[in-house]
Amino acid sequence: MSKVTVTFPDGNTKEYESGVTAREVASSISEGLAREALAAAVNDRQVDLDAPIAEDATVRFFTFKDPEGRHVFWHSSSHLMAHAVQELFPEAKFGVGPAIENGFYYDIDINRRLGEDDLESIEKKMKELAKRDETFARKELAKSEALKFFAEKGDPYK
Repeated sequence: MSKVTVTFPDGNTKEYESGVTAREVASSISEGLAREALAAAVNDRQVDLDAPIAEDATVRFFTFKDPEGRHVFWHSSSHLMAHAVQELFPEAKFGVGPAIENGFYYDIDINRRLGEDDLESIEKKMKELAKRDETFARKELAKSEALKFFAEKGDPYK
């Protein structure tokens, strides 16, 4: 198997097997970094931690201490919340749900007014879903594929 050279922000380099993931690189540095890392930049392109590195690259990790890490965390949290809302309220339709400076929000079209009990139920469902330890993976689609996906899903606002 071929090797790749990873260059870190401090200029140090280390050799890995081609196809190593950013998560595996973080683990090779320290278990603490592997636990704290939320995303990485490989050759200045933000990737999720399970993205394989197939060529020599510069690698930088983002934790919650970094603006990029907070953005990834809140973006993922908005998807987790949408998943919880969808399970609790299958009729819900979703608009935008971006990460913002101090958190995230999601525009949701639902056939009822949500109250405090609903918010507690959503939070409980989010915790339940998070404990499933499912992987969040970034998937990029061509516009035509995305339009088809959301049309088939019955999600008119996307």
